[in-house]
Amino acid sequence: SDVSYARGDALVFGKETAGLPSTLVDERFSRSIRIPMRQDSARSLNLSTSVGIVAYAALAALGFPGLH
Repeated sequence: SDVSYARGDALVFGKETAGLPSTLVDERFSRSIRIPMRQDSARSLNLSTSVGIVAYAALAALGFPGLH
């Protein structure tokens, strides 16, 4: 919730089975974000749900550009 998004940003998601390569995360750790989850409830979120959560948050932060 404390992420700053800007026009032109790219969102990169990993495979459901493996996530992002550790080298990519390590190289860009300060720019990486995560979806907070309770440890005792869900095992994981599937890729489409994760993309929807993050894409909506980014679009909302930017004021839903181009959407009416």
